[in-house]
Amino acid sequence: MCAVRDKIKKLRAYKVYNYSIFDEKLKKSAISFICRASKSGNIIKIGKGKFYKRPSKNKLYNEVPNFYNKPTDKSALKYNMISPSKYPIFKHLFWSNRNNPIPLDNYIGVVLSKDNPCSLPYLRSFFGDRKVYEIYLNEFYQKGRRLPLIEEFLEI
Repeated sequence: MCAVRDKIKKLRAYKVYNYSIFDEKLKKSAISFICRASKSGNIIKIGKGKFYKRPSKNKLYNEVPNFYNKPTDKSALKYNMISPSKYPIFKHLFWSNRNNPIPLDNYIGVVLSKDNPCSLPYLRSFFGDRKVYEIYLNEFYQKGRRLPLIEEFLEI
């Protein structure tokens, strides 16, 4: 258990990881440790086998964000591609590329980069919270491009 705790301490805060970072020998103990740590709020589980760590500076976390992981567009998640003209609410962002499929991560990244909290409920219902959190934390937060309105609504 100490090996799992030490490995988790060395992980970067606010970066999405999955359980494959642990050896096969430590995987079961890591899963149980992460489940216990998620109850205290030090680690946030965002989906099946995915989690991120909060910084250890603030020892007490009052709230653990609630996740709604029931995406309506499962085909886009399955193939990790989407046609930019599929959703009319975001069509104006992709005026130069209307019909050619693009990677789903790029699609969500462009919508998030506008820092418009009105688009967040649509993204969360289309693709689920897990995908939106993962893209925001890995593509924006880790690269220093923080979006305060999006962070407030995602409760990061």
